[in-house]
Amino acid sequence: MLPEVADKNRTVKIQGGHIKMHNILLVDTHPFFLYGFRQYLNDTGRFSVSTAQNATGALALLAYNLPDIAIFDVFVKGGDGLRLLENLKETSNIRSIYLATHIDTELTNRAMHLGVRAVAPKSSTARQMIKIIDTVLADGTDYRADILVRAQKNEAQDQKAVSGHFNPLTPREKTIAKLACKGLRNLEIAKHCNLTEGTVKAHMHSIFKKLGVSSRAELIVQHNTIDTPKPM
Repeated sequence: MLPEVADKNRTVKIQGGHIKMHNILLVDTHPFFLYGFRQYLNDTGRFSVSTAQNATGALALLAYNLPDIAIFDVFVKGGDGLRLLENLKETSNIRSIYLATHIDTELTNRAMHLGVRAVAPKSSTARQMIKIIDTVLADGTDYRADILVRAQKNEAQDQKAVSGHFNPLTPREKTIAKLACKGLRNLEIAKHCNLTEGTVKAHMHSIFKKLGVSSRAELIVQHNTIDTPKPM
């Protein structure tokens, strides 16, 4: 299914004049949710919404239509949500909202590092979603308190790891990296760890970034760093 583009020049008429509507890029794998949410936002008369079902489609849209806000799941098809978030950070100042089906603390922490402005559970009501969008449009942030506490804890652990010059991978990332080095594919790792394949791909993306590698071959070369003991 092809991405659908919003009219970035669309305006809405109000008493006393016209105002330009806010452009939203909405990315989700599930068509029913994607177009239902799009219709709701369009019906408010305040937003013009472009849609894509994967990161590749979203990146294609960004080439000629920059939104005010991008809303997507970091686990979006193929686990490429983090890649999309990195692109948003590197090439533009587009604000982003993490649309979460479930909360993975490690990846949420990574998303916050990459500048995501809010975490919006898919279980949120329509009014709650609009409130989150308005907060981000006003340059604010909206993180659930429990998510923020867990993310800050992970951040402290990462900083301790870096300062101590030992492996910065989280326990989950170490497990996944070891399995990858043994030759297991993402789907096999997912079954072994009771995760989705998209979650494993997102973890692998984070592992590559932290260890400064770009392929599994390089990861295998650095396998010893995964088992580096903490300095005494």
